[in-house]
Amino acid sequence: MAITKTKTITLTLEVQEGDFTIIAPDTFTVKVGEAGSFPVAIQPLLGFNEAIKFSVTGWPVGTVVTWTPSDTLSAGGAGIQCHAAIPLNAPVGDSTLTITGVSQ
Repeated sequence: MAITKTKTITLTLEVQEGDFTIIAPDTFTVKVGEAGSFPVAIQPLLGFNEAIKFSVTGWPVGTVVTWTPSDTLSAGGAGIQCHAAIPLNAPVGDSTLTITGVSQ
């Protein structure tokens, strides 16, 4: 007569919704009184597929910031450019910029 064996394991089910990470350079260098730009994109996670509106804070006072083609990356979009014109009176040195992306 065969002996029937039963084994049981438990596991945790973690249900998540889609998300994203922001991809941008670690450093952005611009001379005082000049302009420059850097790319901003996202890495979608878990099927994320929504538009993202970006903002950047921490600029020197008087910096003029524009985005190409806009500050919103469409769902599935490849990326956008952040352009910054640094004023002549900006202090020389490092500033910490914070890029924020909010799903739309």
